[in-house]
Amino acid sequence: MNYILEYNPQVFKDIDHILSFLTEVHDDLPRKFRNLLAGKFEELDSNPERWSPLSNGIRAIRMELSKRLSWYCFYHYYEEDKRILVLRIISQKASTKNWPKG
Repeated sequence: MNYILEYNPQVFKDIDHILSFLTEVHDDLPRKFRNLLAGKFEELDSNPERWSPLSNGIRAIRMELSKRLSWYCFYHYYEEDKRILVLRIISQKASTKNWPKG
């Protein structure tokens, strides 16, 4: 099923920050992250209800390159509008106080 995917402007800053960090770690990691991101967005588009709401309707997908390199992609799913709003992409190690509130 195809949904309308929208992105909070902060998502692009999150991705830029992640890619800059990964470039410093290893030249090949940014490509692997982009592939991971594309795959997760495809999963999200095919079944946005797969991940349970955490709070205030916010859901999270875990994205993992390795145990040390993993992130959460937070999103809202609006079933009535067939719309998905991607809110943030945050390191799994980040404090929960940095998670989107809704």
